[in-house]
Amino acid sequence: MKNLISLVNGLLLKDCRRLTLAAGLLTVALASAWGCTSALVGAQRGAGGRWLLWKHRDSGHPDNYVRCFEATDSTMAYVALFNAADTDSREAWIGFNEAGFAVMNTASYNIPAPARGWQDREGLVMSDALHRCRSVAEFHRLLLNHPGPRGVQANFGAVDAMGHGAYFETSDREVAVFPLDSVSALTLGVEWTGTADGVLTRTNYSFSGGPRKRLGLSRHRAECHLLDSLTAAPRPWAEAGEIGAEDLVETLSRSLYLPAKSIDLTDGNATRHADTGDVITRRSSCASVVIEGPLPGEDPAKGTIMWTAIGFPALSEVEAVTLDNVPEGLQPVSPGNHSPACDSVNRLRDKAFIPSAKQPAKGKRAYDFNLDYLRREIPLHRAASLPRYLPARRLRDSRR
Repeated sequence: MKNLISLVNGLLLKDCRRLTLAAGLLTVALASAWGCTSALVGAQRGAGGRWLLWKHRDSGHPDNYVRCFEATDSTMAYVALFNAADTDSREAWIGFNEAGFAVMNTASYNIPAPARGWQDREGLVMSDALHRCRSVAEFHRLLLNHPGPRGVQANFGAVDAMGHGAYFETSDREVAVFPLDSVSALTLGVEWTGTADGVLTRTNYSFSGGPRKRLGLSRHRAECHLLDSLTAAPRPWAEAGEIGAEDLVETLSRSLYLPAKSIDLTDGNATRHADTGDVITRRSSCASVVIEGPLPGEDPAKGTIMWTAIGFPALSEVEAVTLDNVPEGLQPVSPGNHSPACDSVNRLRDKAFIPSAKQPAKGKRAYDFNLDYLRREIPLHRAASLPRYLPARRLRDSRR
């Protein structure tokens, strides 16, 4: 992970002084922009030799559900996360299909915006990919050959059953490819200029974009710091140097680590702290999902698990989703198309934030973390969540 830290530092920290000078403006932008924190982990770094694709989702749509689609004569079976308002399940935000292809996105604010009238089509693109794509190479071609404006401004992360993976920094104008490793680069027919680390991370800016509008810089630094710290020693689910789904859901998605002060906000005795978008956990956080891929030669339809902590992740508990089993609590229920589990967790979220005494103009709302509540509740939900991984993995392994 030190290679990852060095890369982020080399690309970004030169700009930190410039960003600090504009701290007031950036605080407003970071708090109001919807964004996500994400990672791709190659099989060489994933616990048990399995690749991982992670998305800690932030959105203006706090109500999510999970749905599985059966295969048709022209499409593959797949399972994905959707907004409750999307009653027809047209826009997937992270998911995988029967071929073992998985995809997600993070919004990017430093690459060109879509053409007028074509915004916010990332979910449509990912649904199309889950229907059709068996590999990251096919996904690359889908992006390149998309008819008309793509309507996206995003970092798409994708991995396939073979473990080939990449981020595709995509706008209407271009697709910049950042492969997970040299084999992925060869598969995609692009130049390999990275390291052998086998881990890629993104928040809400693109490495191919310019130095402005690098939203999510603080969360990116937090992500890299936490991964570096976690992998320095073995955990019950992973050897030193490896990353497991538990690390991403149970630590990163419950983290209030603030890089600017090198502290976790739940440490100490402070009772509240402004939610400015500088830590991975935010009021807009609405799901943490890790797709854990198959081993080589394993049937990807049976060997892939989508670990899903729905609702506000810091106070959620993980569920194992497979192509043939979506836990009932994650499924949409009428009226409202809400997931019961998401509703339950979001009621807890409402206790975790306090309206700020200083409210911004123009009708926007500002909130502070209720740190007393969070420092008490986060460990309880982590303790309830951790025992759920092993039984689901044993069930998967028994089906080989």
